Amino acid sequence: MKKEKKIFILDTNVLLHDYKCIYNFEENDIVLPITVLEELDKFKRGNDLINYHAREFTRELDKISGDNPPLNNLSLEILSSSWLNSIAR
Repeated sequence: MKKEKKIFILDTNVLLHDYKCIYNFEENDIVLPITVLEELDKFKRGNDLINYHAREFTRELDKISGDNPPLNNLSLEILSSSWLNSIAR
């Protein structure tokens, strides 16, 4: 029996707590709202652990979205805000 895919919308707090969490969602889809990416950018400066996690997550995202083939079957798609609004209903 094949599992139905789920969609997880990640918040900034999740990424600041565990910057490698995107690898834990198996075959499900992950959504990163642009607001989360903007907030992470603000956290990249500093010497605290959350600042380190913000920088490391950005590096992980660069690995996935770079010219290299997708890592661990992960791929990155840019989704419009209208798509995000449509699944929220």
